[in-house]
Amino acid sequence: MLDSGAFSAWFRGEEINLKDYIKYIKDHRELVDTYVALDVIPGDKGRMDRSQAGIEKSAAVSYKNLQTMKDAGLSPIPVFHQGERFHWLEKMVEEGETYIGISPYLRSSQNEIIMWMDRCFTMLTDRAGAPTVRTHGFGATGINIIRRYPWCTVDSTTWSLGAGYGLIRVPFVRGDGFDFSRAGPLIY
Repeated sequence: MLDSGAFSAWFRGEEINLKDYIKYIKDHRELVDTYVALDVIPGDKGRMDRSQAGIEKSAAVSYKNLQTMKDAGLSPIPVFHQGERFHWLEKMVEEGETYIGISPYLRSSQNEIIMWMDRCFTMLTDRAGAPTVRTHGFGATGINIIRRYPWCTVDSTTWSLGAGYGLIRVPFVRGDGFDFSRAGPLIY
């Protein structure tokens, strides 16, 4: 999966050129199974604009970028961000998107994120709780979040931070395999 790098660019105050991103995907198609649409984060240089106007403007530009990528013959994964109106998620579902990125606002409380994700997955699952589309969770790697929702894929940099300090977390070993239900020991 190729991420657009929108969050990292936003944090550094840089811009990603959409035409260059499209060209990169096309030039490297044989190396990439899926790729994320170039979304826009409200604000600049790592400072979030939490105003509804700022969020709405970013959502509209993200949607325009999605359409431009589709017009170029690509099938990117659109991203729905916490704080955006649910209109945007409804639009993705109505337009037949088969893989949707879900991006919580990581400075929200765990309860706020869960309430928001509950609403998202009410729209993305059937009455039995089975997913109707594939979902990717951006920064959604907490065990309780992974276990609560029917993700197809998730990612975050959190899991790699320990490795940067020479630490590796391993699952507990049971007689018949691994126990991923609780954190295992750290190996130094």
